[in-house]
Amino acid sequence: MSHGFYSACAEFHLWLSWLISVLCKFSYTMCYSLADSDCSPEAGRTSLSRRGASKTGSFKPKNTIVSNSPSTMTTKRRLLLISNSTLHGGGYLEHCQEHIVKFLGKQVKRVLFVPYALHGRDDYAKIARQKFESLGYGLDSVHEAENPVEAVQNCQAIFIGGGNTFRLLKALYDNNLIPAIRKKVLEDGIPYIGSSAGTNVATITINTTNDMPIVYPPSLHALGLVPFNINPHYLDPDANSKHMGETREQRITQYHEEQDTPPVLAIREGCLLLVEGDKATLLGVTGARLFQRGKATSEHDPGHDFSFLLAHS
Repeated sequence: MSHGFYSACAEFHLWLSWLISVLCKFSYTMCYSLADSDCSPEAGRTSLSRRGASKTGSFKPKNTIVSNSPSTMTTKRRLLLISNSTLHGGGYLEHCQEHIVKFLGKQVKRVLFVPYALHGRDDYAKIARQKFESLGYGLDSVHEAENPVEAVQNCQAIFIGGGNTFRLLKALYDNNLIPAIRKKVLEDGIPYIGSSAGTNVATITINTTNDMPIVYPPSLHALGLVPFNINPHYLDPDANSKHMGETREQRITQYHEEQDTPPVLAIREGCLLLVEGDKATLLGVTGARLFQRGKATSEHDPGHDFSFLLAHS
């Protein structure tokens, strides 16, 4: 083959890579535009709201959804964001099961489970179903639904389990569930429970996950149910450790070296955050650390009021 042929192939490859990048960015923009509009069949009568990004690409979410109602949609927001599904010495969701029952209440009869963070979805759904049935709730898994979007639209509550955050977010995009979940949670006010990866995707982005990027979602921007990021499974630096790798504290600090990065609430295992409307309260048996760009890191015990984070922009 001639040198000219190889040069042409290289130029075509670069052009194709650029085109794919542009299409991915366009797909993300349209997805969030739809998330900020009325997602009903009458959505054509509602104008799409474009979401802004800074020159550095950081995301600044709005705290409300554009709808036909003038009321603030975040007043309906109800979230239970859990650091981990299993605490040492206990079973699946055992450490937080009382919080789950109190959170869901008696009006919820069935919960829609999202098992996308793990590869074995059938087995994962079986584990979750057994647990929720023991608490008095039926459980349907979205991966078993013929139409995942309709399953979300018709559900009474959502539980997104832990696993790999990149795999989870990619599946949410692949199944067009980002706008559907946002509408159900922020506009309709159904309860949302997230654990580990399910907590990560409830925030602005998954930039502060602990997971490896085993797959590539079209964007790191997530559901944006709260205007800050969370780091689940937070581990404190161990002064006696001989491990020479970066600590979690160092990695979050590096994240805040970038411009326009939101606060990061680092929640230890056994910790959870309850969000009801514009009020956020730390619950559980362990505390959390709050990282904010340009500010000293602060330590907080269960019971602390984090409502001010919901006003962050």
